Amino acid sequence: MPRPTRLRLTLPAVAAAGTTALVAVAALAWPDSAAGCSVMLGPYPWRSATATAVVLRATRDTVATARAWSNAEWRSATLNRVRGLPGPGTLGSIAADVWTQQPWQRRYGQVVLLERVAGSGSDTLQPLLARGQRRAVVVNWRYGSPCWPQVRVPTESARILEPDTATFLAAALRPRAQWAEGMPTFDVFEGGEPYPHWFERLARASSFGQWTDAHRNRPWLTPAEYLTLYQSLPVDEPLPVTPDRFSSLFAWERTHRDLARRFPADRILRQAHETAAEHAADREP
Repeated sequence: MPRPTRLRLTLPAVAAAGTTALVAVAALAWPDSAAGCSVMLGPYPWRSATATAVVLRATRDTVATARAWSNAEWRSATLNRVRGLPGPGTLGSIAADVWTQQPWQRRYGQVVLLERVAGSGSDTLQPLLARGQRRAVVVNWRYGSPCWPQVRVPTESARILEPDTATFLAAALRPRAQWAEGMPTFDVFEGGEPYPHWFERLARASSFGQWTDAHRNRPWLTPAEYLTLYQSLPVDEPLPVTPDRFSSLFAWERTHRDLARRFPADRILRQAHETAAEHAADREP
């Protein structure tokens, strides 16, 4: 299974607005292969080393956070557009686009209730959960086109998550000084590809041939179960693949035989086994 060139999305270096991921993964190598840009549809057999993995329940409340121009990743992405790295457009069109985003306005985020946390930032969050302080804030950012990644202010409502439903997110925890009203504040891209809702949207899209009725109708992992799978994934690092890259994931498979047969674990494991087999074949003399 050929693996396309990918832009490495890390949180918060590029995804200080997002995991999951996760994390949407774009196939991009600018400028040489921009014309051949393609997108890998998830689920993906890797995770971000800098993402905070959370299981939460969204509320209907929103809260004001900092202005867009105070976000370092938004500023960096905007300046890169001006420098022409990457993306099309004249200085005038870029300036007009920035103006329409109104970066001087305060961004609103959706208030959520944290249930479980893991990964980067969990040492900060666990003591709060132990004291019953579960309220947090999720701020959504758009990511532009997969082939022309741009951190942008979205036009959609701040309410990006379904209320009162358990959801998994991989997001970027802001420094404590940037928390909204003292609540842990996370940045996510395009809604953070929440599990299971993002996967369900893919499953309903008939244009995605790999999302068959078998996937739609079979048992799925719960968000809490998906969190354990996510934490076993290898960190998204540049190739080459090392022989032990998937050791933690394969150990999860051996100890969670029933869960490994559920979606999306079965698909992730299949991709990982295929990648590992390809690597082993390449190493043979």
